[in-house]
Order: sequence, then structure tokens, then C-alpha cells
Amino acid sequence: AAVYQVPISGVLYTIEHVLKWEMSLAAWIPATVTVILATIVASPLVPDDGLYAMDLYSYKWPTWQMFVWALLIGPISGCSAVAFRRLIKFVETIKPLARLP
Repeated sequence: AAVYQVPISGVLYTIEHVLKWEMSLAAWIPATVTVILATIVASPLVPDDGLYAMDLYSYKWPTWQMFVWALLIGPISGCSAVAFRRLIKFVETIKPLARLP
């Protein structure tokens, strides 16, 4: 939370994963204080303009090669997913029911 400058998400993550959804005030106050302190300590070190540089692709139209690739890879991926799911269902029917001691 401190690195990404999202203290509210840090509090919710702490409550959810670390404290296993304990909703008491005794759990919320330390989680909130800890996340706020971590954000304050990390703020001079973490840049505000973003951690990852990425080109803007929203202003460019995809090339025709990208459309052809999408038309080819889409059905192949879909058929592969269906075949994989059927394989998993088949393997589940032939697996042993119990383990030996």
C-alpha cells in the first residue's frame, strides 16, 4: 500500500489476509495506523508520476497484422481451453479415490 500510494487498500488487505476478517475496533485501529505510517514513510522515496513506464496505445489503431493474429489465435485458444477442461474432467474420473498410508 505504501509503495503504490493506496492506503485504504492496504488497510483492507491487512484486515482480509493478515487478520482473517477480524472486524473489531482493536484490529482496525492498528491496521489503519500501520498503513498510514508506512505511506508517510514511503512517500518521500516513491515517485508520484508512476512506477512503471508504458507507451500509450489508446491513440493508435491496431495494424492489420494484429487483426489477423487475433482472428487466428482466438479460436485456437478457445479450442485449447475446451480440450484442456475435458482432459481434466477425464483425469478426475480415473484417479484413485484414496491414498495408501
